[in-house]
Amino acid sequence: MQWLLQACGGDRYLSAANVQADGNWLMCASFVAFCTLYATSMIVSQAFRTYRRLSSREKVFWHLAIVRASFGLFGPYCGVYIIIFEDEITSDIVFGSTASSHFLAFVMTGFFAFECLMLFGSNIYFRFVDWNLAAHHVLALLNAILTVSYGCGHFNAAIAMILEMTTPCSALCWMLLKAKRADTKLWRANQQVLVHLFHTRTNLELYVWYMAIRSWPHVMKNLPVVMQVISYGSLVIINFYLTPFWTYKKTWQLFNPMDWNHTNVDKKKN
Repeated sequence: MQWLLQACGGDRYLSAANVQADGNWLMCASFVAFCTLYATSMIVSQAFRTYRRLSSREKVFWHLAIVRASFGLFGPYCGVYIIIFEDEITSDIVFGSTASSHFLAFVMTGFFAFECLMLFGSNIYFRFVDWNLAAHHVLALLNAILTVSYGCGHFNAAIAMILEMTTPCSALCWMLLKAKRADTKLWRANQQVLVHLFHTRTNLELYVWYMAIRSWPHVMKNLPVVMQVISYGSLVIINFYLTPFWTYKKTWQLFNPMDWNHTNVDKKKN
């Protein structure tokens, strides 16, 4: 993470105070960066026959898959580094923070602001809502905003970024389906990895519960009430509904290769 911080802000960003001071700039830069990546994918993707065959809604999903996969590499890398190598975060799950964790919090806020804008914009335009994905993105954005607003809860934020590890495999799964490559060893291997990653998500979510229960008096006394409600309320929804649901769907998809999202849309239209 040190090289990333220095690449973005020089030695200034080795200080948490300096990263915080540039918080608004970092959030805007993150938002613009992901918008730029989306626009770039629109241009580059024209070279692929599979992309040109897609419907308008599927093309939007294709671009979002590329952006999500990119963030799905960046976020988990940062989250794992912070949890493993920066003891301040795990020693105090309320106030523990570092320059890296502040940087990640601002970048994730910009990303989920972009995601919510694109998701709800496309939902309105195409008149279709994936309620599970919408709930996930809204909860993620709310938690990100609260994290940067109060400057605490960086442990939960870092774990949340590790949970994004499933997005690269999800993107590859969908793209291979659209390329009619579901019968290849690559697709099956990717899908098996994806299922295992979702099981890993469950274990990480249980780890958050363990850390919260172990520090419960500290959490109840010092974590702002609104963050207690939103953060652990989100964890209930994710741990007991969203992750099990997606784990089931991806396991089912391993044995029944199909794009259920857009198939369901076609059925509703018919």
